[in-house]
Amino acid sequence: MFNGIYFSEDVKFTDDMYQIMFCQLSDGTFDIEAIKKLPIYKFSKYSEDVQNFLLKKFNETITSKELYNKSFNKEEVLRLLVLVLGLNESIVRLVDNFDFTAAIPKIVIYLEDENTMPESMQILLGYLHIIGIDIVIFNPSGLFNINNVIKSTALNNFRLDVMKYDSKYNNLMNLKQGVFSRFLRW
Repeated sequence: MFNGIYFSEDVKFTDDMYQIMFCQLSDGTFDIEAIKKLPIYKFSKYSEDVQNFLLKKFNETITSKELYNKSFNKEEVLRLLVLVLGLNESIVRLVDNFDFTAAIPKIVIYLEDENTMPESMQILLGYLHIIGIDIVIFNPSGLFNINNVIKSTALNNFRLDVMKYDSKYNNLMNLKQGVFSRFLRW
């Protein structure tokens, strides 16, 4: 569960990150073994299968024509790779711990008030979709329009009848606990 808009480090490019360019192959994908040798690579503590899975899914994401509403230039692709390499540890553990045939991992994002999500995080959601993670975004204000980045064919969008522009995550959790506590007293 993410109560916020960032689930990866949204970092600025440094000289070290430009080393990633040298891992790119002629077809636009990236050499997985070369990425693993970079100083910014942090997935080496996971099994070889998990590492290869995460990086192969990145290559699938950047070659997919059915996912995004636009194509990305070289710098945007590099930025996405940096975001993937900076994924929140809990997401990487989710991939490491789940058997996709038995239990599909899920991510829930709650956008408070009139918050939206930066485009970089929306693009990263496309990557998580390619991985196979189910993603639910609660946006009571209704102001978040992911269809600007991700094609509508790749998601299900349900709009509420009434928008709540000042919704808070803590208020929702208090309500949830109140409802559950009533059931537990019986």
